[in-house]
Amino acid sequence: PFPDNPALAAELAARAGRFVGVDPSDNVFDNPYTREKHKLFVEEYAASAPFDLATLRMVAEHVTDPAAVIGALARLVK
Repeated sequence: PFPDNPALAAELAARAGRFVGVDPSDNVFDNPYTREKHKLFVEEYAASAPFDLATLRMVAEHVTDPAAVIGALARLVK
């Protein structure tokens, strides 16, 4: 429901202290809710502080190195 429910998306985004978008495509710049946008793979992203939560949307079919993605998430999340 998140991408198809702008009211809920805006409410949840407003509750987040940090809301970062990471995507290797230009689509990352189209997300109106993220406050930081980074055009790169999650494996390449370095955060200044760990996150409480990370989600992946429409990613599984594009992952070529699952261990690297899991490693990045382990590094990025508290």
